[in-house]
Amino acid sequence: MGLPESIRAVIEQTVSLADLSERAAAEVRADLEQHFRDGLAAGRTPEQLIQRFGQPAAVAPLLARSPAPPGVRRTRRSGAGFLGPLAADLRFGARFLARSPALTLTAMVILALGVGANTVVFTVVNELLLRPLPVEHQPSLVDVWADLPGGNGFLGFAYQDFVTYRDANTVLVDLAAFTGRRLDLGEGGEVVVGQLVSPEYFGMLGLSPTVGRLAFPGEGRFGEEPTVVLSHAFWLSSLGGDPAVLGRTIRLDGHAATVVGVGPEGFSGHFIGFPSDLWLPLSAAGVLINGFDPADRTRMDFEMIGRLRAGVSPDAAQAALNAIARRIELQFPEIKEGHRVAVTPTTGVDHSLQAGITVFVTVLAAVSGLVLLIACLNVGCLLLVRTMSRDREMAIRLAIGAGNGRLIRQLITEGSLLVLLGAALGTWVAVKLNALLVELIGSLSGGLGLELTLDWRVLALTATAALVAAVLACAAPAVYLLNKDPAGALRTRTGGPGAGTRLRTALVVGQVAVSVVLVVAAGLFVRALAMGARAHPGFAADEVATFTLSLDEELGDTAERSTVQGEILDAIASIPGIDAVTVSDGPLPGVARSPMAVEVPGVLPTAGQDRMVVDVRVVGAGFLGVMGVPLHRGRDFNDADARDAAPVAVASEAFVRRFWPGEDPVGRAFRVGGQDVRVIGVAADARYLVQDDTPDPLVYLSLAGRFLAQAQITIRGSAPVQAASAVQEVVRAAVPAHPRVRLRTARQTLDNALFPQRVGSVLVGSMGLTALLLAAVGLYGLIQFTVTRDTHELGVRLALGGSRGDLLRVVFRKGFVLVAAGTVLGIGIALLAAPGLGSFLLGVSPSDPLTYGAVVFSFALVALLASWLPARRAARIHPVEALRGE
Repeated sequence: MGLPESIRAVIEQTVSLADLSERAAAEVRADLEQHFRDGLAAGRTPEQLIQRFGQPAAVAPLLARSPAPPGVRRTRRSGAGFLGPLAADLRFGARFLARSPALTLTAMVILALGVGANTVVFTVVNELLLRPLPVEHQPSLVDVWADLPGGNGFLGFAYQDFVTYRDANTVLVDLAAFTGRRLDLGEGGEVVVGQLVSPEYFGMLGLSPTVGRLAFPGEGRFGEEPTVVLSHAFWLSSLGGDPAVLGRTIRLDGHAATVVGVGPEGFSGHFIGFPSDLWLPLSAAGVLINGFDPADRTRMDFEMIGRLRAGVSPDAAQAALNAIARRIELQFPEIKEGHRVAVTPTTGVDHSLQAGITVFVTVLAAVSGLVLLIACLNVGCLLLVRTMSRDREMAIRLAIGAGNGRLIRQLITEGSLLVLLGAALGTWVAVKLNALLVELIGSLSGGLGLELTLDWRVLALTATAALVAAVLACAAPAVYLLNKDPAGALRTRTGGPGAGTRLRTALVVGQVAVSVVLVVAAGLFVRALAMGARAHPGFAADEVATFTLSLDEELGDTAERSTVQGEILDAIASIPGIDAVTVSDGPLPGVARSPMAVEVPGVLPTAGQDRMVVDVRVVGAGFLGVMGVPLHRGRDFNDADARDAAPVAVASEAFVRRFWPGEDPVGRAFRVGGQDVRVIGVAADARYLVQDDTPDPLVYLSLAGRFLAQAQITIRGSAPVQAASAVQEVVRAAVPAHPRVRLRTARQTLDNALFPQRVGSVLVGSMGLTALLLAAVGLYGLIQFTVTRDTHELGVRLALGGSRGDLLRVVFRKGFVLVAAGTVLGIGIALLAAPGLGSFLLGVSPSDPLTYGAVVFSFALVALLASWLPARRAARIHPVEALRGE
């Protein structure tokens, strides 16, 4: 749109009187031309615009005070309709950002932190909750899991149970069984993750091979040397993608396995975070799981996954399968009492972990959202200050016809450009942080594998976060502009206290409050990790280590294998550095309970329950002494208890409190597992599961003449893991085909259970520190702006006899009042929200006074540091210069 000569003459006269440099004059001329075009577009006449603009001699001094731009980019106006004004706004916004490089860079870094943190969390949310599995028609897949008495979700199904469910059900198109195992590859000691699967597995998931076939010949013949299907990733990394891999033989736990196929690219199993390197037929359990008997219904080694028939819901499938479960229970009442089935949609996350992972991801998303909010508040403060410093410019634009809507649109364009630059930088930051996060999770979890990639879902969420950031960051300047009197802006020499200052104060208080919430969450996570690491589990966690000893039927009958086991235990006990050795039926500590129903004379189940369930461990002679569990009454197990057919038990203090409070239980009897048991002692409570704040009732049962083909051997010594090679030699001497011994201390197992707290401490802690830094920056900016704005007032104070100490107190009081207001508000919010973290706090109270005290001290320090530099500037104010406005 061309401009009338009368308007051009006013513009040229104004620019000439402003006495600007050539580059600055070109910049101001372009801006004024755009302002007049906006007025003409709004329907005003040239005469009206010139009258509203005022005399060039009065306007020119205002323009002369504007800072000189670093450069001018002359671009012809192009386009029409919507695109024309948008292009003009973008050009003006780009000039604004170039004119204020410090503000632009600061805001970009702040936004990059907020957007980058959210993008990293989006990749975790995407991996765990959003990204579909690389299988065919995932919505019809369901996890079929064992719902056992006591709620133990880590045990599964016996092989014959799977066969019964597979053959008898009418609600599933297919049902497959599987189990995972760590296997020794070759003779070099490399460990791979293998999954044993039933014949239905690959076909049910709709997978196609990259090489060969996804089927195993002779799948039903237990005990034969297995065949193997390799994952695509393992084929590339370990075998170099060898196209001639079919027919190649690899050794797994000392057994030869022939490669028959390579899985599809991108598929490493249907469990997220637990990738498989290879798959073997379920029948390989006969050679890879020592002592495995497919007819034994007491060994619940397998999990199941199925595909629903069309029109069948998970609830209907669960009801149908539970009808089969009841028939199995009637057929095997002693070993299947109370066993039921639960059916849930397949998500890629194990059912036992879904609740915890959902809460954890929700916490991370909330924390990252708060970081983004703080970043937006901070940038909003920066843009608000910049807008307040442009009062005269805005007033002139209003005077020549630009409406509030036009100016707000320009502010939004400028803010959006800034957010776009920050989001681009934040995405780059996220790529770098993602790599660090993958490495961190791998180092803390001992092998958890997550594919944290920036796919279209993550980028869409990042774009949404950037859009939210743009709206929040531009909201404060827009609100300020709507409440600003343009005539007053032309009359006053500074912005003065008013709506803008109050709004910026509110933003800073909000920053502090949100930061307090984040720092409280970080402190609680760190406290929980420290408490969990320091808490004594009730046994000698650093001095005991365990491994699994498998003695199958090839060694002879039960008596012969029992003799071999005894000889191995004696030989291990004689190894230098090992003080004692014992045996049990499961790892202590472990990841699962071993619940069994008990009957105690005179004690009834609680209301709403039909049975009483406790944790039961079967142990050998001297077990409590080896573990270091204190005995409060009675005695430990001895060799006679292991040989005697009449079982005896040691009860935990929690068991006694539950069933015989205030009484001496030694000599009493109760019934468990269909047999009567006599109590010979009472042991202190032990936390075998680190996530249990209060240990459940526990009973240690004697072996009572039983032989454990899969025995957990527990050794005690000053440095038990250092004896691994010697233990390996003892075991291999007695059982040459035995898999490699993997000794693991109880402390290592407990530490791994603290994985959520470790990741939470690192991620939430780093975000909390970021929030603390951003709050300090925002507070410093507000106080610095206040000192600059109030220079004239402070000069008057000094001229009237005020001391510089008075000025320091004024500035420091401003900082501490803001921080105090934000801290009180934030602590109130934290006290309401912190109980949601309860499952991760491990005995730390959501209102932990030490954490809240540390947070209050930290923000008091922030107030001191953020106020120090502005206070020093205030103390150096010269009253004469302040009164002159210099």
